[in-house]
Amino acid sequence: MAVQRYKGVDLSESALALAAENLKALSCPVELACRDILAALAADSALYDVVYTSFALHHLSTEQKAEFFRRVAQRLEKEEDESLPVYLRRYCDWLRSDWSALDAEEKASACDHILNNDRPETFSVLRALAQAAGLGDAVAVARYGWHRVLCFRRRGEETSPDLAIDRARRASAAGSRRATSNERDNAVGLIAKRVRSRCLKLCRRPRQAGVQDKEQIPGAELLGYLCH
Repeated sequence: MAVQRYKGVDLSESALALAAENLKALSCPVELACRDILAALAADSALYDVVYTSFALHHLSTEQKAEFFRRVAQRLEKEEDESLPVYLRRYCDWLRSDWSALDAEEKASACDHILNNDRPETFSVLRALAQAAGLGDAVAVARYGWHRVLCFRRRGEETSPDLAIDRARRASAAGSRRATSNERDNAVGLIAKRVRSRCLKLCRRPRQAGVQDKEQIPGAELLGYLCH
């Protein structure tokens, strides 16, 4: 998706000069202002798809950070809810344009399967269902296009983007091999890289979806991938 407009603020004139040079590659209108970030947010009435900040929030007090998040929430464009049929049609449009490894007949077969059998849920719904079942929080650890790799932890275990592991607790579990943090990270990367290829395999051979090769990935017992 192309950037349609860009607005940036900073208290440093020299930083803004560098930003202006770096942003010349954008074809959209660019507006840069020497201003405090909170004041800029308070004075702005426009809506944005993304609000990005780097090496700035750590200068704010706790109260100012809270104000920052409140004002950002007011400036973010709200996504419109869409029905499942509309979502699936948009997904199939993406599949037809992106999945170049499939011919027209295979794409049609994949879309027919998706439109008649798939029942995807939003991340918030999946998280709520998992928590109602007794699991803890969830985090999306990798993403390809429309697909996400989700990690659901046991209730009471910390969930973090880097999948931090309590090695001492795992090492004390007698008679059971436990994954190191490197093994878990490698497993996440390996699964993420295969999301697309596995989706292609499932769409090409839907009747064999239940007998796919089951490669053993160390420490990946809490991980899984969702094709849609």
